[in-house]
Amino acid sequence: MSTIVIDTLRESELRLEVRIAEAKTELTRWVIGAGVLQTTVIIGVLMKVAKMV
Repeated sequence: MSTIVIDTLRESELRLEVRIAEAKTELTRWVIGAGVLQTTVIIGVLMKVAKMV
């Protein structure tokens, strides 16, 4: 009986580890995307300001 419980807990732990890894990957993707977007906006604003001067 206890072997079944231990196996079930281990399977649950492995599934959680996979979900955590997927969440980390998704978060990294969003952070990099936001950084690229910010950089693009800043460059665009600087180019616009440079044309005004």
